[in-house]
Amino acid sequence: MNISRIKKLIMGLVGATMVVFSASLAGCETPKPHAVITFEFNETEYAVEYTLQRDTCPHTVRRFIELADLGYYDNTVIHDVQTNDWFTGGYAYEAEEYAARATENALADYLGSHSKYNEFMQLFNGNKLSVSVYGNHAYDSRGNEVPEQSTKLHTLLGEFKSNIKQVIKNDKRVANYGCLKMYYYKDETETAKNSKVYVMPTSDQIIMADYKKNNATSLFGVQMGDSSSYAIGDYAVFAMLASDAARDKLEELEEAVHNYENYDTIDAPVMVNVGELDDATHAFKDKLIEKKFNAPNTAIVIKTVKITKY
Repeated sequence: MNISRIKKLIMGLVGATMVVFSASLAGCETPKPHAVITFEFNETEYAVEYTLQRDTCPHTVRRFIELADLGYYDNTVIHDVQTNDWFTGGYAYEAEEYAARATENALADYLGSHSKYNEFMQLFNGNKLSVSVYGNHAYDSRGNEVPEQSTKLHTLLGEFKSNIKQVIKNDKRVANYGCLKMYYYKDETETAKNSKVYVMPTSDQIIMADYKKNNATSLFGVQMGDSSSYAIGDYAVFAMLASDAARDKLEELEEAVHNYENYDTIDAPVMVNVGELDDATHAFKDKLIEKKFNAPNTAIVIKTVKITKY
């Protein structure tokens, strides 16, 4: 490693304590685009409008918009219902099979065969998704970065305070009812805990960071209570309800779910692909770990995700 490269890395690490995000990363686009998520439960639809926080979570919002525009989130299912949180974004919905598997108490089998992970990777490998995380970084003889020769990872920069001590000016986000949070399933092995990646919070900054805090893919959670164990310091709150009317609509959905006479959850132990870094090449490789979901026995579906304002 030459002197220029060392100096550049040190400067990036020092700067990590005062990372300030701005709308400049998104060019002239609005700092707060809008999206409408249409949920469906028991054959009734609930359209909920969101304000996306591009000014504070530019990478997370960009990933969400890219996937939404590609139709990736359409016809997916809420796959895990925890206390005050619903998780989605990773499993396709097929009505008859879901109902049949729920009756058999076999939603683990359903989710195992309806993962959208391979589709997600195809989009990434087809250059449909922007890059914010790298396994390593290449430099020329003068110490200048050569991004096209670096190892690009499909995972997402974790835009939250406990990651790289990010300081965000005029941050008005709170983790409250209805907000959307980037989510990931963690690999708790020592190798995963100690793995490092390079992240680019701004176009002129390269920072070494923990892989475990920068390995989100397409998953996100909907906070369904005023509090949550998934706090804003550890998860990127990238969208908030756009209005009181949006909150009313989400509350209608929640009430319909809770009052549905046959509603329950089913324990679903599922093998989740979290991936890991190859120590020799710093490239990503597949790795499966088991996670237990509380899957709704009556499907709560994401019918569509539409970006209505860019």
